[in-house]
Amino acid sequence: MGKRTDPIRIVIVDEHESVRDGIRKLLTTRSGVCILGEASDVSSGASLANRLKPDVVLLGPCLTWQNGSVVLGKMGTEFSLVPTIVMLRSVDRPTVLQAFQLGARGIISKASAPRVLLDCIRAVTDGHYWLDNDTVTIAVSALREFLPNGDKETKVSKEYGLTPRELDIVAKVADGRSNKEISRAFSISERTVKHHLTNIFFKLGVSSRLELAMFVVNHEVMKNQASSVVRRISQNV
Repeated sequence: MGKRTDPIRIVIVDEHESVRDGIRKLLTTRSGVCILGEASDVSSGASLANRLKPDVVLLGPCLTWQNGSVVLGKMGTEFSLVPTIVMLRSVDRPTVLQAFQLGARGIISKASAPRVLLDCIRAVTDGHYWLDNDTVTIAVSALREFLPNGDKETKVSKEYGLTPRELDIVAKVADGRSNKEISRAFSISERTVKHHLTNIFFKLGVSSRLELAMFVVNHEVMKNQASSVVRRISQNV
């Protein structure tokens, strides 16, 4: 696939004009981006995205998360083809899980935004997920709770054809194990591990370990389990 030549079109949504101005100035100093429009609340942001059809919607850090949830919910239905990036004042587990449940493709902290925002935008427009280091840890930890425990006849295995061994491999990947560590755990070669991962990626339509984690957290087949975990975590915070 050739390198993208046309600018990435962005809509910025944040309650404070000063924050939107800061984000705009940060992005317009970089080549390859175009700010299509800005909105101060989620309703006008959703309307703007519907009308302008941007490549990315960027939710600023000063949106209250309740309102952010509303706009992400709309993105998941009316604007399902628009990648959404969420900027957070602080990264915490309930918010990260909720963001991915509602369809966010990228999550970055406000503190890291000046350094990684453009990379994040480019990644999600290329069809990938983007996570800060802290967010990766949260996602992997959450994934462990969604994985099957004992009963291999899960909905995932039935609908996507994952074998018991492939589910075992997924569990090890979620635990942060390398191919070498997985091969030792199951007394199989690293080549066999790579073969299993190739099959898993093909069956689930993902291309990396991170996207595998996000599939289980975010995909419809795990929606009921994920929602209950999010509610439980939120109640315990």
